Amino acid sequence: MDSKSIIYIDQNIIQYVYERKLELNLDDKIIWAYSNEHFGEINRHSDERQCFEVLEHLKAQKIKIQLDDKFKITDKCFLYDYDKPQKLYKEYLDTIEDYKHTSTLFLPLQTFFYGNTKSLNIDNYIEQFESNLNSLTSDIIEDNDSLSKLYNNLIGTITEQLKPSLYDAKNQIQPLDKMRKSITKKQLSDLDHKDGAIMELIWLHVKDYFEKASISKDQLFGKEKLSFLNNDSKESKQTIFEGIVQCHALLNHLGYWPDEKLTRPSKIYGINSDASHIAHGFFCDGILSADDRLCRKARAIYEYYGKIDNVYQVVFDKN
Repeated sequence: MDSKSIIYIDQNIIQYVYERKLELNLDDKIIWAYSNEHFGEINRHSDERQCFEVLEHLKAQKIKIQLDDKFKITDKCFLYDYDKPQKLYKEYLDTIEDYKHTSTLFLPLQTFFYGNTKSLNIDNYIEQFESNLNSLTSDIIEDNDSLSKLYNNLIGTITEQLKPSLYDAKNQIQPLDKMRKSITKKQLSDLDHKDGAIMELIWLHVKDYFEKASISKDQLFGKEKLSFLNNDSKESKQTIFEGIVQCHALLNHLGYWPDEKLTRPSKIYGINSDASHIAHGFFCDGILSADDRLCRKARAIYEYYGKIDNVYQVVFDKN
């Protein structure tokens, strides 16, 4: 086993190294790591030359969450040997080419449930949702009438159930501040780690609300699957990666050092990237970031999931 420490670098670290605001170098005691989430950010808006130059300089190695034989996420992570990031990025683009139009399928729902019900035209969304599902299954059911009928019925059932559920939710969803106040009167960002583990403190302030809905602490914070979303009664445990992503969204929702402008659809990409970076970083020996909100949430989440002191924050002198 390699004795080097594997440190996952947040996207902002790459920017600061490139701009020479921060100095990082190839280190014989550290493996600098990154993931496909960095490539996703490049593909959306970042300067690929900037990213590639820094990754090459650090001889950064890519990590990837392993999938099982049914392409489901596991609790194992694989570290690649060093390879040119340009080459790996091209492979990434080739991989996502066929499904990139469906990769944002659930993003509009996030701003909707964060309180911005005007961000989602339900009728149009249902139509698009159904179209995307049909597109995803088209290759599987091609020239198979019985399978085509089965999938069409399933998709029809899903959309028929989803549409009234969204309309019911729209009538109940309140602006984010009001939703938070209905759950707890406490400003959760004021919680102090000196008083105990952050996630435990948060649970003390919100458990009355969620226990009424039969949601346990581990279900809320992602260690276990939410019962109404779990189709397998024999398996309640959730994968670490999925649990951390859920927990990050929950902390934003409750107001623990939440990301700014949560209700703006254009901001959801970056918010989800933060969740993915935190989840990838958990599988390493630490995560390095200059984002204060990300670091605070990461510390709380990591501690809950059994890791302490694995968040390394870069703080710049404001003067």
